[in-house]
Amino acid sequence: MKYSKLFNKNSKLYLNSRPSYPDELYNHLNSICKNKDLA
Repeated sequence: MKYSKLFNKNSKLYLNSRPSYPDELYNHLNSICKNKDLA
């Protein structure tokens, strides 16, 4: 399971949380998760 998939723009989590979380937060989490995938 790739972490970055969780914070992908098409993920259920992203779509369900749209009004409450800003894109910047998602981009930040996504970049952290990409780093985690590479580690």
